[in-house]
Amino acid sequence: MIYGSKDASKQVGTVSFNILRDKEIVDPNEVSNLLSTRYNIATRAGFHCAALAHKTLGTEGVGTIRASISYFTEKKEVERLVDAIWKI
Repeated sequence: MIYGSKDASKQVGTVSFNILRDKEIVDPNEVSNLLSTRYNIATRAGFHCAALAHKTLGTEGVGTIRASISYFTEKKEVERLVDAIWKI
């Protein structure tokens, strides 16, 4: 599940998401750790100093995973992240 506007013009390079398995959120810390150790992909997990935002999103009990994509991020890196998420 990706959080935020579906309008690309209202998005920034930081993407917050969670992985759902059987309609339950997989622990963001576990996912972030797997992305790091298995796939060498750096992400952050938790509440990102935004407790009220998480209350609005309905993720106040678990937080989210955050990936940052910039001008310097290559398409193949984004594809590698997406592939790793699907595998997890």
